[in-house]
Amino acid sequence: MTNLVPLKSNSHGIGTPRYDPASKDPQTKFPLDSCTDISSLTDETFIDLFKTAPILYTFGGTRIVRLS
Repeated sequence: MTNLVPLKSNSHGIGTPRYDPASKDPQTKFPLDSCTDISSLTDETFIDLFKTAPILYTFGGTRIVRLS
């Protein structure tokens, strides 16, 4: 996994949301950039992509990744 950095926030809650800087970099190649029909992908493919795609946001048990 890449180095996650804290998301800038003014909140004083418990914990700090984090993200992968690559998820916001326009030079990053995302897993589904060249895919034209995502309905042809298997559930297993999506699970694998979830594990490796750049993280837009993670906090606690929630993770949102960027696929394209």
